[in-house]
Amino acid sequence: FAGGQASGPQLPSFHTRREESSLRPPRVTSKGTSKMSGMQQLVSLRNYFYLGLYDQVMKEAKSLGSLSGAAEIARQAYLYRAHVAMGNHAVVSKEITGSSPTVLQVVQLHSTLITASETNKGMAMEKLVELVEDGSLASDPVFPLVAAEMYLTGGDVKEALKMVYQGTSLDMMGMTIQILLSISRTDLAQKHLNKMVDIDEDDTLTQLATAWINVSQGGSKCAEALDIYQDLQEKFGSSMLV
Repeated sequence: FAGGQASGPQLPSFHTRREESSLRPPRVTSKGTSKMSGMQQLVSLRNYFYLGLYDQVMKEAKSLGSLSGAAEIARQAYLYRAHVAMGNHAVVSKEITGSSPTVLQVVQLHSTLITASETNKGMAMEKLVELVEDGSLASDPVFPLVAAEMYLTGGDVKEALKMVYQGTSLDMMGMTIQILLSISRTDLAQKHLNKMVDIDEDDTLTQLATAWINVSQGGSKCAEALDIYQDLQEKFGSSMLV
């Protein structure tokens, strides 16, 4: 592993605090003023992330510039999760600091888990367990996703599934489906897909989840999955995931 010397990379040291939830649906106030503007700007960024178009994530995040409140935390979360996926761990280590929102520090902790020595991998997982048991991030919509990613990196599929299985967002249901398919529970994955379709059948992640399940079912379903992937390629371009 990179940075696998005896001491290993430094583990993030942070204090949990409650921040404005970063991916919750926007609210409309009694005056009719919607908070949708900031979150709506993240639609393309989110699509690029789930399609594996990480270079586009970088460009989109930069073009958006600094947003405010929850939208800004969400923008940075997609950006740094993309950096982790691309192996840009030095960027994550440098740019996320002790003053960053706690959930971003958890993204940094995931990066540390990937690059650390075996001793520090254990310490990173211990910190994750502490955060999960503490419960202060329980209402943060990004934390369960990053925690599940960390558990998967550590090979603990059961704990990863526990983090997202009861989730009601498309993001958590999409990850739930990925995990269920990895343990050959297509039946349960289909039930979660049905929920996603009820929420928004045209959402990019719903379309991807449909394709994943079609591939797992095989036969004629593979052709349906191919149609979905081709439609997504025509709309967004090809990537390592599509």
